[in-house]
Amino acid sequence: MLIDAHVWIMVTVWMLFVPLAIGVAIYGRHYKKHWWAKAHMMIMGFFVAIPMTIAATLGIVATNGFLPRAHLILGTIIVLGAWFQIGLGVVNHIIFRIYGRAQEAERPVQNKIHVGLGRILSILALINIPLGMHMRHVGLPWYIGYAIWAILLCSGSVGLFWKISYLKTQKERHGAMMITEEKERLREEDVDKTIVEQHDQPEKK
Repeated sequence: MLIDAHVWIMVTVWMLFVPLAIGVAIYGRHYKKHWWAKAHMMIMGFFVAIPMTIAATLGIVATNGFLPRAHLILGTIIVLGAWFQIGLGVVNHIIFRIYGRAQEAERPVQNKIHVGLGRILSILALINIPLGMHMRHVGLPWYIGYAIWAILLCSGSVGLFWKISYLKTQKERHGAMMITEEKERLREEDVDKTIVEQHDQPEKK
């Protein structure tokens, strides 16, 4: 019973709420939505940190302590890493609230670590779930269902990153084009000004 609760909570956390929190952060930050940071923190706090800790505790209690198995070792690393990740996210938010950051400014180092670690933990969780399924000796349909959901999840993530990358490239090209057009306009104005000055010189004499 405890193991079943552990399984369903962890699957819900890592296959639903963590991707949702990441998606909200990526979407909101790119499209400059003012609500994305609070939504991301609420999801990670109430729907990831708390249930994840409960599920981890249930797993330890159900197995009568820590067992040196791949799923448990990797799971412990993921849970500890997730708590560090959440703490780092809070620190980033506090730093941002105090010092702020200029529009389009490069991400600070601690923010890059937060983003990178989040992606690593998500990948490790995708690896660890099948290891737990193997420990439970589940049937083939469970693996097929998991594989389908994981593929959809990864495809959605790739699609979102591709769209944002495409829009960013288009924006950069548009910006470069505007700069080129402005330089060309200024050059034409300089040429026209030079012609007028040359034309006015004989009159002044």
